[in-house]
Amino acid sequence: MKKIILVYVTLFLSLSIAKAEVFHYEILQEYSISDIGNDINHFMDLASPNDTIIVTGSKINVTQTLELRFSKEVYIIWQATFQSNAAFDNHAYPFLLGISEKGIFEIAGGTLSSVSAHTLRVNNGVRLIVSGNTKIHASGKIFPYDYEAVAIYVGYMGGEIVEIKEDAQISSLGNSAILLNGDNQTITISGGSITSKNGSALTISGRGSKAIVSGGYLSNKATNQQFSTIKAYVDYEGSIHISGNAVVEAKELASAIVSEGSVYVSGNAKVSAQNRYAISSNLNVTVSGNSIIEAKNNTIAIYCKWSDVEINDQAQVIAANNYAVSYEDYHYPPVLNGGLLFAYGKNISDVIDYPYFIEPTFSGVVLAWDKAAGNLQYTKFSTKDIFKAPPTATAYWDEKNGKFGISYANNNNTGFIPIDAISLSVSEYSFSKPIVFPNPTTGVIYISSEQADEWTSIEIFDVYGRKLYSYPRSLVHSSTTSIDISHLPSGIYFVRVNNETVKVVKQ
Repeated sequence: MKKIILVYVTLFLSLSIAKAEVFHYEILQEYSISDIGNDINHFMDLASPNDTIIVTGSKINVTQTLELRFSKEVYIIWQATFQSNAAFDNHAYPFLLGISEKGIFEIAGGTLSSVSAHTLRVNNGVRLIVSGNTKIHASGKIFPYDYEAVAIYVGYMGGEIVEIKEDAQISSLGNSAILLNGDNQTITISGGSITSKNGSALTISGRGSKAIVSGGYLSNKATNQQFSTIKAYVDYEGSIHISGNAVVEAKELASAIVSEGSVYVSGNAKVSAQNRYAISSNLNVTVSGNSIIEAKNNTIAIYCKWSDVEINDQAQVIAANNYAVSYEDYHYPPVLNGGLLFAYGKNISDVIDYPYFIEPTFSGVVLAWDKAAGNLQYTKFSTKDIFKAPPTATAYWDEKNGKFGISYANNNNTGFIPIDAISLSVSEYSFSKPIVFPNPTTGVIYISSEQADEWTSIEIFDVYGRKLYSYPRSLVHSSTTSIDISHLPSGIYFVRVNNETVKVVKQ
């Protein structure tokens, strides 16, 4: 073993005798792969369980595999640069760095990259954490097998064994950036970016395996439809969970998510595709929160083979020239407890490919724009060329944050769909007449008008002309104001804004 300076720091974990030591090891360019492996393995022999080994330094032009086998439950923090620039000498193990057996391996700010070899292989019970501003990259084909290299390959093991967070960057050119190959595995992603130029960002293969993505950015630019940003070859117990502010997108011909298990999207997450499915699933697809599923060009937003599609809360499923939801077999109609389904067309059958669907339940909304009518300019607050379901929902042309599109509401489900192709004009009527929606209502009503800045008050009267409530200007803060009338008996009421009055039916 080469001459190494061993530095250890004693960390007092409690008032007891328990302590952990930190070992520091620096890789130098002149060290051979054999020496590096022996040195780190020697540290693991010296270490006690729960000790930490920090690896720094740099070695490039690597042509052999560095394989580390954990002999104990130690914690290795890798902060080194370790790169190959050519095909490997030992074709039997075509990977740059391999770790196995047990313990925790965290890459925290290091750089790993390989050409014509998998960059990192994890096996047999090691928990992998990728954090900080780590960069892991793979490119080229592995000789003599003629398949593309993977940035992170996880072999057969179970448990929550991979975690990607913070600003980590994981990428590949022609294959999966991350490949999980085994049963009952879970990968959690809370930050960073995972991308593939012409493959899948994340591939999961195994019974009961899951991906839990609560943040970060996943994408691909594949021109081959067999790939997708996230691809899951799992059974009915396997699933994909997208939440938080996570973004999953396919920029070219691939799909965003293809799963043989269930797919759940919630929070403020966004899933989008340009020319293929945003989501394709064999089993259940549930979209909730404020999440957005979007399919551009002539493609389907959600394609479900033989199970349920459920839309809740304020979620939006948006398509353009194709269906928002489509099925291979008509076993279960989509359930719209809330949220929105939108596509171009004139009726429900243009939005939902399910011949027996009648209308949404609760606060769900189905919208269609009759683009084929050829109109690209509309009057603000008008309803021309807009189809909506149920009939009690409200939908009209509007402007939000400098974009033109359709505002909609059904009970407490309100939202806006921007449409790039159109422009709006403003009529005298649209300024003077406030819009009250939903109407009829079971509780909250929304009052919208461009004249909100000139409102002096909002007043509510019963059918006998008795003033029930008056809301002063100080309570009106924007062009859309909400008022809860759920406590009023069912009947007819009148909402007056300045000198304009609108009849409202309370159910």
